Amino acid sequence: MNSKVIIYSGAEDYRNEYFLKRLTETFPEYEIIIEYIPSGNMAAKIKAEGKEGQVYQCGVRPSG
Repeated sequence: MNSKVIIYSGAEDYRNEYFLKRLTETFPEYEIIIEYIPSGNMAAKIKAEGKEGQVYQCGVRPSG
């Protein structure tokens, strides 16, 4: 059984595609979904998840 990971991202599409490719290669046992959410709406989305979901927040700064 595969576990699902949903990542909310405010990054540009080309960055999200790169992240998804690398994450899928690194963690093939997970179903990984990256959902684009404008940064202004992200806090509201995370708050709406409440205790129903497990939300972890992290920042990623791509190099280059």
